[in-house]
Amino acid sequence: MECGCTQYEVNKLEKNSCICVCGHFPASHKNMGVPTAGLSQLNSVENNKKKLLIPMKRNEIWPKILNPHLYEEGNDMIEVSKKLKEDKPEWITEPNKLIFLSKLGQGTSAKVYKGVFDSTTGVGVEVAIKVIDFRIGQSKNKEQQILDLKKEFEIMSKLKSPNVVYLYSVIVNPTICMILEFCSLGAMYNLLQKEKFNVDWPLFFKWTSETLQGLSVLHNSKPQIVHRDVKTLNLLITETYQVKVADFGLSRSLDEPDMNTLQKLRGTYSYTAPEVYFGETYTDKSDIFSVAIVFWELLYKVLKKRYLHPYKEYSNLTFDFQIIIAVAKEGVRPSFPANTPIRLQTLVKKMWQSSQTERPSCHELRERLEHLHKV
Repeated sequence: MECGCTQYEVNKLEKNSCICVCGHFPASHKNMGVPTAGLSQLNSVENNKKKLLIPMKRNEIWPKILNPHLYEEGNDMIEVSKKLKEDKPEWITEPNKLIFLSKLGQGTSAKVYKGVFDSTTGVGVEVAIKVIDFRIGQSKNKEQQILDLKKEFEIMSKLKSPNVVYLYSVIVNPTICMILEFCSLGAMYNLLQKEKFNVDWPLFFKWTSETLQGLSVLHNSKPQIVHRDVKTLNLLITETYQVKVADFGLSRSLDEPDMNTLQKLRGTYSYTAPEVYFGETYTDKSDIFSVAIVFWELLYKVLKKRYLHPYKEYSNLTFDFQIIIAVAKEGVRPSFPANTPIRLQTLVKKMWQSSQTERPSCHELRERLEHLHKV
């Protein structure tokens, strides 16, 4: 049976449906089979490295693939979207301002797409679209998930800096999406792992300074904000090699009504400060410890011309929980290459001191880096 579109052909396995042989999603075609067929079609498009996953037609209904369970009666996503729209209408943008282009990747809590967004200027802007994977009944209840989402949105809406990923807007229907600044080179972590990607001293000083500049925007906020998950995977790089601090899902203000939140073990253990392991309150100096590990990663890449995961040189530290215990209880830290400049080595050691009070602030570190760069 023909569907009438030259870009589709009969599915020989399912006589009553068609299969996609181009990059378009068959939202507007008839006889496309059951709704779940869209998943395999979208996956086949991705596997074939087609760029366009969803048709570039603004007023077309979004395909169910973005949230297969969205339209079930009584679905929790609908309640969450409604709550966000009622509480913070100024954040919300209509979905017809957004075009999905290609999938960039996915994590445990979201999928990320590249897209185009019609901003208030009326000009299409390249963006990253973070589609939230909202699942009730797992580790958090519905109220807590709504609260966490609102906190992330609130924090990002306050942060305005060339070195912080910009939040353009939020979409709540047909699914919750964050419309974010697009950083074409991806995560610093991925660049460092590329064998042919070279990090020289000018780039080292540029990236370390810009990381501190982005983080200082949080630390200088009133009330103060802590990131709680600083790592090279959460530092994004633009096409001009500019650093953008990203991913504020764990970030919190220090005026939290429930301070127990800031005493929980969160983040990535190989970047986590020792006081967090002991249940002490997370502070801006806990972020500085994490930045020290980022500095070490960059130093290693500059000097050894290859990437090494933090603590990988310790054969007895196989799992993340072993790392945080060794860091907190035994004072273990990553090992410096033999040819590390002594002044930079001293600076990083200062940043990962066991005592929070001994660690410099972002401002102090930027001043010291600027001085070292001139020497």
